[in-house]
Amino acid sequence: MPRLAVAGTPIYALGRTLHDAGLALANQGDIDRQTIGGAVATGTHGTGVALGNLSSMVRAVRLVLANGELVTTSAEQHPELFAIARLHLGAVGLVTALELQLRPAYRLRERTRRESFARLFPQLDDLVGASRHFEFFWYPHDDQAQVKVIDETTDAAEYPLAAEGSRCAYSYEVLPNHRPHRHTIAGPRSWARGAGRRCSVWVGLVARMPSAPCPVGACGWQRLGVTGRHVGGVDSWARIRRDIG
Repeated sequence: MPRLAVAGTPIYALGRTLHDAGLALANQGDIDRQTIGGAVATGTHGTGVALGNLSSMVRAVRLVLANGELVTTSAEQHPELFAIARLHLGAVGLVTALELQLRPAYRLRERTRRESFARLFPQLDDLVGASRHFEFFWYPHDDQAQVKVIDETTDAAEYPLAAEGSRCAYSYEVLPNHRPHRHTIAGPRSWARGAGRRCSVWVGLVARMPSAPCPVGACGWQRLGVTGRHVGGVDSWARIRRDIG
């Protein structure tokens, strides 16, 4: 059920508006402050190995070309331009509107737990396939992992909305998270060995996105999209590797 969205609409503003019409985005990222046009332009994604990124939901793009021409592109109209416009990085003109493939509104239940990384790692394949969304934060200092899984549910939404990790509500209320500070992380923070810096490694399993090289060492994570965050500083694999090495 495609619907047209103005490209400058913030993702957080889409959630309730679509919900009131009985609709929802099939997936979205942890942050919802971006405009839908900007998020599509950069291939923003959420977790979920069976789910596509926001660009995969686009069925048509309206844009103004450099010569001022207004063009509507789709798989049938200007297909080559459409293929580029779905993840254009600002290179094809000014996008004014997007036609998005939506789905009926749905509810999600979120659960978190903490367990040792040594126990978690051998189960990854099974855990990823068992839930709609799966991610974890690894705390190298004590070798613990904070695991978060999210699944669709037919349970009634629970209000007032619980804290992150315990929510049961509609998708637009569960998938995004409040992130007022850069590099904050879910769960307790650990101190990296030997360096006195707080550090975590986040692993989120995302679909249809190329995996990043694993800089943590020969750990068998090359098949995962791995992202490092150094709390309180600039993201830096070199710094994280030095802290935990």
